[in-house]
Amino acid sequence: MKGKKVVKTKGDLKVMTNRKLTHIKWMDKKEINVLTTIHDASSQRTDRHDRDGNLVDKFKAVIDYNKYMGAVDRSDQMVQYSSFKRRTMKWWKKLFFHLFMPAELNVYLLYKATAAANRARSISH
Repeated sequence: MKGKKVVKTKGDLKVMTNRKLTHIKWMDKKEINVLTTIHDASSQRTDRHDRDGNLVDKFKAVIDYNKYMGAVDRSDQMVQYSSFKRRTMKWWKKLFFHLFMPAELNVYLLYKATAAANRARSISH
């Protein structure tokens, strides 16, 4: 495609914006995309250092995402640990296990919350 900037090497950056929406795309170890309505493409210096001892700059959208990340991302992460990886031709088996894994996680989280409320010792997942 003509005129399309592609990020290929570490440090490449592409920012697109209109009145309300900002899309930030850059290459670190892998390609990272951020789509935001409340941030611009400004960056902020952090207290972390890279291998060479230089201070690391991060986009404010990434800093806020890491600070206020919700439980949805954590539950997706926990489901991935026990994901069903068996290949099958039956679509209904895939659907069953796709729905079963989050249900199992939710039951464990409820158990953990009630065990903490009753001051009982909970078992690990």
